Amino acid sequence: MTRIETPESLHDTDWEKNKTNDTRLANSGRFKILIKLIKKHNPDKVFDIGCGSGVLCDMIRSWKPGTKLHGCDISDVALDRAKLVIKRVWKVNLNIEDIPVESAHYDVVICSEVLEHLYDVNHTLREISRLLKPKGIGLITVPNLVYWRYRWNILLGHLPIPVDDDRHLHQFSQKSFTEKLNKADMIILSVSGFRERFPWLADWKPSVFSDTLVFEVMKANKSY
Repeated sequence: MTRIETPESLHDTDWEKNKTNDTRLANSGRFKILIKLIKKHNPDKVFDIGCGSGVLCDMIRSWKPGTKLHGCDISDVALDRAKLVIKRVWKVNLNIEDIPVESAHYDVVICSEVLEHLYDVNHTLREISRLLKPKGIGLITVPNLVYWRYRWNILLGHLPIPVDDDRHLHQFSQKSFTEKLNKADMIILSVSGFRERFPWLADWKPSVFSDTLVFEVMKANKSY
């Protein structure tokens, strides 16, 4: 009988086969940018939505050992590793579940390379807003479908990486994701990106020259 894949099984397989090297993950460009932004805000309490194996939280802990670190993920395989570095983790299917933590509790909420995997992006954006303290910061990264190389791929008749991934259900550009953030009552503080060669291009125009967009946001005044 053919195995029917679920969101859980797809991500478990990814962590078992493709994400076995945490050092490689830690050296990724997006983590370097996220750590820079986290250090700028110097949080005491951090929640990582889609924490994976806990690499980013481990980097935060190394920089500031007293930080209260919590996270959630859909993959048991990832969470088994994350438990070694994160104080508390929850298995959460964001497609159908809320995050089981109190509102307005965290200085920084991270959601990196998660939203493209979900059926309901707006639900998770609302959860990010709910978890943040009134002046808390959300750090969100999404793949950029209109990165210049991906545009070239499409012109040549090839699917770009974000599309050619069975786990990806949504695609984003800076403009389209900005619209989603506005509808979720999020205020954008900055948009950045990265690239290994000529990094100044990503700083100048991330919407075109970065394959990943990094949004630094705050929630608008709203009660829950």
